[in-house]
Amino acid sequence: MALEGEGEKHLCVGGGSLGRYCIYATFDNERFFTLAFGDQPETAVMLNVGGQEGDYPSNTIGDIATVLVASKRLLRPGK
Repeated sequence: MALEGEGEKHLCVGGGSLGRYCIYATFDNERFFTLAFGDQPETAVMLNVGGQEGDYPSNTIGDIATVLVASKRLLRPGK
């Protein structure tokens, strides 16, 4: 799922299996940022994103509440 903001700003959410999601955002469509949780240990987690399974670092996977907070913050006008 992709959410678009002003200009080139957008946020993409992948996954969903077992309530696990990975999120990336960009403000200019040139630099991309992956949401990460520094307080979690990093282990590999198998996640289906865009119809393809792959290993993702566990400290880059959040729940739906995290997706909603990140989406609201990124897509606020003027931010």
